[in-house]
Amino acid sequence: MQKYIILYIFILSIFSSQTFATDNDGNKLVKTEVISDFLSVKPGMTFRLGIIIVPDSDWHTYWVNPGDAGLPTVIDAVLPKYISSGEIIWEVPDKIPFAGMANYGYKNRHLLEIPITVGKDFKDSVLTIQIKISWLVCKEECIPGSRRITFSLPVGDIAVLNTSALPLFADSESKRALKNIATKGNITEKSDDGLTISFIIPDDISPLEIPVFYPYDSGFLDNGADQEYLIKHPKYEVKLKYDKYREGNPEKIFGIIINKNSKAKNKDAFELNFEIE
Repeated sequence: MQKYIILYIFILSIFSSQTFATDNDGNKLVKTEVISDFLSVKPGMTFRLGIIIVPDSDWHTYWVNPGDAGLPTVIDAVLPKYISSGEIIWEVPDKIPFAGMANYGYKNRHLLEIPITVGKDFKDSVLTIQIKISWLVCKEECIPGSRRITFSLPVGDIAVLNTSALPLFADSESKRALKNIATKGNITEKSDDGLTISFIIPDDISPLEIPVFYPYDSGFLDNGADQEYLIKHPKYEVKLKYDKYREGNPEKIFGIIINKNSKAKNKDAFELNFEIE
């Protein structure tokens, strides 16, 4: 019941914030910029589009799983014929506790990457993408915002790297969870209240001091609950508590493991993905 009350208050805060949006506008509280790792592109290649998002001090936007309240940042792109895009690549978020619950989001500058593929049949000399970025920015109240940006790149026979943007993409890569790690995940215990996940990390991953799981999918786990853990390196166990208001149980474990005490930009994070049998 407490969770529903807080979610109700959260929704009210979004709508009531519209009454003072002129003085505390969600668009004014978030800066955005679009960059590419190439200055010009050619048919048949894939390049990286970077959406830089900078919330004002003490404000935050949200991860793909916003947690117990919030909305993920959404990027809509209108693409010309023969141009296709991949999924957003997210940096590891901050965990933001509140009222016994928790959200996942970003308090600082971050970059969301989208791969863009130029089809071999694309014939135009300029590639233009219409981008709409939508977000919810929160502090004590939450305010929606959005921005439309037109981004263009010349198209020719030679692709030219944008060397000034490469450090920005490299920094973002260092803040992401590693993928395709052979973690040998499985479930060691299940109950009506939750489950215990077990995984073995390979030798090239640093030992974890405090393993914590962030789920990609919302609505299944109690985000605010402490996660008990057992370490017998390289084997780890983390106990996850179900959200008591969930509509069903998850069919797989899909999310990231972070090392809570890590000073690394990506918190030594890696992806965990396996079916629950």
